[in-house]
Amino acid sequence: MRIPFAVLACTVFAVTAHAAATGPEFSPAGPMPADGSPSRVVATVAGQPITFGKLLRRAHSELQHQQDVYDTRRRQLDIDYARAQQATLRAKLDALIGSRLLMLEATAQHTSELKLLAGVKDPPVTDSEVRALYDARRMPDTPPFDQVKEQIRQGLEKEKAQQALDDYYRTLRVKYGVVDDFGPLRQQVAAVGPSLGPADAPVTVVEFGDYQCPFCHHLEPTLESVLKQYSHQVRFVFRNFPLTEIHPEAMHAAEAAMCAAQQGKFWPMHDAIYADSAPLSDSSLRALAKQIGLDSQKFEKCVRSEVPVKAIDADVQAGENLGVEATPTLFIDGRYINGDVPREQLVSVIEDELKIKAGRKLTASR
Repeated sequence: MRIPFAVLACTVFAVTAHAAATGPEFSPAGPMPADGSPSRVVATVAGQPITFGKLLRRAHSELQHQQDVYDTRRRQLDIDYARAQQATLRAKLDALIGSRLLMLEATAQHTSELKLLAGVKDPPVTDSEVRALYDARRMPDTPPFDQVKEQIRQGLEKEKAQQALDDYYRTLRVKYGVVDDFGPLRQQVAAVGPSLGPADAPVTVVEFGDYQCPFCHHLEPTLESVLKQYSHQVRFVFRNFPLTEIHPEAMHAAEAAMCAAQQGKFWPMHDAIYADSAPLSDSSLRALAKQIGLDSQKFEKCVRSEVPVKAIDADVQAGENLGVEATPTLFIDGRYINGDVPREQLVSVIEDELKIKAGRKLTASR
């Protein structure tokens, strides 16, 4: 649940140049001068020509970086556009279905559609709910409770009213046998990395996380609770996405976790990092490694090598290709969810996926 005084994801726009420029000449994908022949003379000094090819070689690194920025931004725009299209179409389809359902129910009840909607009662919001939400979402820079309690109350009232309306439409969908085949937007997400749960679980959740992100920390108990509830039905995969521009210690923490994985103790290190409120300095991470029983010499050798860096860079590249810009970012069977979302939202999507899988299984068995 989003409340007025909190941003629920760590985010920074950063372009990482993963492609190494090794060729003698740069071949730009974007628009260049009309005559881009390497032999074209672009200037002459004391009778000596400077060719376009020489100019490209001199500008190679800067042009490569610009190309990387261009490719990343274009890819992100494409993904954002697809998500915006899906959201618009989903909302319009829900409105069309809802309008038709209201018309059918109004006819059946010999009343008007407005009276039907007026009959949907909004659940009250209690003081304890307001306080509980404040405590759950409180961050170090959160304003005092008295300053924001009315904003929180209004947000809760709006959410509860919407939930009551959604529940009403849901009963009408069941009553009139709505078949919704539109489906969610999915992205192909490689479930590669440390995992929990059965390999053949019907639902896969992939998280791109940052060990220094406070919202990743806050989401962790929620994820643990959900995974416990669906221990036989959900496989959970963690992939690294350290936002090093705003979290300078995140990379070291990710390296420590991947080195712990080499000794079969990724999850103990993962949990210890999230549970420890101390700064993620090298000494703190060494202490955690000792605490969970890692071989110190093997751990030191690993963190000084390029092995964990390569694995983390692969995760970051995969995340950027999927349009990940913030942490935590989850993909539930390819469905994008960004931020420190409430447990109810995760459960809702997982239940929806389980129903979809059950429906496919039933269809296949016929």
